Amino acid sequence: MIILKEYLDKIQAKCITPSTDDHYIQLGLGKIVFLAHYAPDLLSYDVLEQVVDTSTRDSTHSLCSGSLAVALLIRDLCAKELLDPSELAELNDSADRIYQQEITRHTINREYDLFTGLVGKGIYFLAARNDALVATIVRALDTFKLQDEAHYYWLDSVQSATKCDLGLAHGVPSIVAFLADCYRHGIEAELSRKLLTHTVAFLLAQQGKPAAPYLFPTGLNTETGAVAPSSRLAWCYGDLGVAAALWRAGSALQCPQWQEAALAIMLQASEISLDQANVFSSARHGVLDTGFCHGTAGIAHLFHRFYQVTQREELLRSAHYWLELTLRQLDRDELLFPVDVRNDQWVEHSGLLEGYAGVGMVLLTFLEPAACADWDTSFLTNIA
Repeated sequence: MIILKEYLDKIQAKCITPSTDDHYIQLGLGKIVFLAHYAPDLLSYDVLEQVVDTSTRDSTHSLCSGSLAVALLIRDLCAKELLDPSELAELNDSADRIYQQEITRHTINREYDLFTGLVGKGIYFLAARNDALVATIVRALDTFKLQDEAHYYWLDSVQSATKCDLGLAHGVPSIVAFLADCYRHGIEAELSRKLLTHTVAFLLAQQGKPAAPYLFPTGLNTETGAVAPSSRLAWCYGDLGVAAALWRAGSALQCPQWQEAALAIMLQASEISLDQANVFSSARHGVLDTGFCHGTAGIAHLFHRFYQVTQREELLRSAHYWLELTLRQLDRDELLFPVDVRNDQWVEHSGLLEGYAGVGMVLLTFLEPAACADWDTSFLTNIA
């Protein structure tokens, strides 16, 4: 584990170096999250101030790169006693007002998205212990679900009137994970259970539609029945995210069959190596994507989380395999991440989702799992 400390120190050095991009929420927030967990004494309150200031002008209210992400960050910093808890009183008032309006808008527009829709708002209000607004979101999701025999599902109304998205980042698995937490907290428990039961049945019915070695498609056209086959390992789309959602649901409802299904998916995925995983890479830059969203760190993290809850050695081996691939890339002076794969554009940045701060948090979770139990709440991978 000494070697992990060396890489973490390298990421720390980058996080404490001021940048003209620190005011961007996604970039400044990444630095703050990493330092809050790894080196709280070095946390830059100047960067936090810049991020908060930017969030006051944000109109996306995204859980990834908008004011919602900042609100959740402030809540976490207060819990860690890195901010005065009195900050929460003003935050609660403004968040309730702003995001309640957003919930109404999302319901009208049928927007459930993890980052920009109802699920994201639900994750925030679960953290804020505002059960009433979480219940409102559960009921809202129920109003625009679609039903096919014993199956419930939702359409990606932002992208298409016929597309059912099956990725954890933007699709039905995120709804499953959110509803599992609602049931666990006793919020609209009967409705949450009903929605979960029929939605998990829908998800499991999609298994086996892509070509081997992958089990679940990334999307489904509900009009034609055509599927978008999965062709890579990643957090955002494919088998790993489906498994995380199924495990969460099985744990909440104490349904071992769902957990067994999730484990089977992960064991199948553990046999997939880099040459089959289609992780983004660049021959020109000589780099491999290590980011959380669709890179090696995110893959390592999912296998590690599942090892934590199952103690299956196959999953630990896979976690270490993908971790080692990540560490090789961190030997470079400049840590590059893809911003435009089609045009082979890669840059160094501090994002949590796609940059080196997220990689750092994955490494830190290997090193100090107890201290990193919930940093990935927004990504729905905190299953341990």
